[in-house]
Amino acid sequence: MSDDKLIREMNAYYDRRAPWHDEYLSYESNEKMEALLGPIIRRVEQFTVGRDVLEVACGTGIWTQVLARRARTVVATDVNSSVIEIARRKEYRGVQPTFIVADAYRLDDMESSFDLAFMTDWWTHVPRQMLPSFLEGLHRRLRKNAHVVVIDMMPLDIHQGDDVVYDADGNRRRQRTLPDGSQFEVVKNFPTEQELTKVINPYADGIHYWQDQALMRWVLIYRLRNQSTDPT
Repeated sequence: MSDDKLIREMNAYYDRRAPWHDEYLSYESNEKMEALLGPIIRRVEQFTVGRDVLEVACGTGIWTQVLARRARTVVATDVNSSVIEIARRKEYRGVQPTFIVADAYRLDDMESSFDLAFMTDWWTHVPRQMLPSFLEGLHRRLRKNAHVVVIDMMPLDIHQGDDVVYDADGNRRRQRTLPDGSQFEVVKNFPTEQELTKVINPYADGIHYWQDQALMRWVLIYRLRNQSTDPT
């Protein structure tokens, strides 16, 4: 399967998944989500307060609500209008986000610039061979002294199975089935700290990585080369 076809299939999966997305994540309210993920939110909120934030692959706006309470401005993007429409209907305290249907692999089409890029549960879906071009496009949207915050999943036992295959580029692929019975092939990689560092090194002066074993999430924060803020 070509890269373009694989991306189209994953986009179609999340488009069709939109009505069930929040149910999958089991967050009854944004307040419950903030309480549950509090340790991670406290790790990253120093980078969101007062910033102009570009959120990549915002989905149905769960983390957009977190950003809106802290940032100066939020532009939340997703390739699927179905999830954007769900996100727009949510209540936002703080700033009102601007929602844009945008392809994460074609961010050069955007005119604005930002001092923070933020993404959750997105990196692991990017095919390994497409990470450099994605990052280069993302970085072109960022201002001097910008940071990038990435939050994603650690591997769980439920992510193993006989249906998992690895392609020639080392991407972990698996068939996913939606409640309506439709099936899609989705990339879900679980990079190590060393793998992440190798990808980021060409662009970053500062790289900071944490794992939260209780929440099964990893957090990556980096600044672009020639920038000086330390997230510790």
